[in-house]
Amino acid sequence: MCGITGWVGFGRDLRTERPSLEAMTETMACRGPDDRGTWMSPHAVKRPVQAFDGREKSLLRAATRDLLPQSVVDRVKSPYPSTQDPRYVANLQHNAREYLSDPGHPVFDLVDRAWLAEQVKEHGTQLGRVGRMGLERTLDLALWLDMYKPSLKLT
Repeated sequence: MCGITGWVGFGRDLRTERPSLEAMTETMACRGPDDRGTWMSPHAVKRPVQAFDGREKSLLRAATRDLLPQSVVDRVKSPYPSTQDPRYVANLQHNAREYLSDPGHPVFDLVDRAWLAEQVKEHGTQLGRVGRMGLERTLDLALWLDMYKPSLKLT
């Protein structure tokens, strides 16, 4: 477990605020035995904080460059939590097929059955972020309906 603290000042150079930043960092010491340190940059003052070098998470990458393997520093940002394992999407599709086999399941009062059928036909690597998120939400909703059995009044 680790903790990262930060302070961004647009239009104000915060490099003179090192004692305050170090105090903020100290409050995170209870989060775990990880390394600690302070890194300060004037870049947030002049450019968007997310991309002073044209990449996402620029400040975080720069601050940890000396602490992490280059492969970690350079890797592409991915949504969290998100597994890249193709078996995950295959399992989502398998579970969705089980709901499709139940013609009376209440999830289809809320989710278009034809849409779900299309999502399970796609090859997992071709599904895309929106399709995957749709499958996840549909399965979450179906499970919630199974567990709590609410009475739905749709108008």
